[in-house]
Amino acid sequence: MIALLGLPLDPVVEKIVLGAIALVIVAVVLRFVGRWRDARAAARFRNDLHAGFEEVRLHHEEIKRLAEQIMATSSTSRIAGYGLMRQVEAVFSEGQKSAEAAVELVKAHAARKGANAVINLRTQQIPSGKWVAGGDAVVVKSMHPREAAAPPPQAGT
Repeated sequence: MIALLGLPLDPVVEKIVLGAIALVIVAVVLRFVGRWRDARAAARFRNDLHAGFEEVRLHHEEIKRLAEQIMATSSTSRIAGYGLMRQVEAVFSEGQKSAEAAVELVKAHAARKGANAVINLRTQQIPSGKWVAGGDAVVVKSMHPREAAAPPPQAGT
């Protein structure tokens, strides 16, 4: 039996008070459980976000590594001092933040397909502000045996 200020309570009032106390305890427990669940969800989200950033970073490193395998680019169908051995395939990129990023992605696609140069390289900014690039992935060979070890100059240099 519950007493309030030393006075006994009516059994109905006592049940109401006990029920209210139980509801407050349940509400407090649910609040702590909710906070714990939210903290776990936030931690999972941070881990997933970190893993996603790491995956993007590794993807960019792979693109850069592949792009470095391209020895020459040209906006025309020829590269001075080099002969076209074979045309591999047309390559393109879409929706890049800069012209440089679009060209780097084109070079990576070309390297993936076995090319060592890109000819007919072109870039364009589309209305959304993004950049697209395209060209022909080719295999070239130096026409001068002494210069075979030195790569041809990059376009724009």
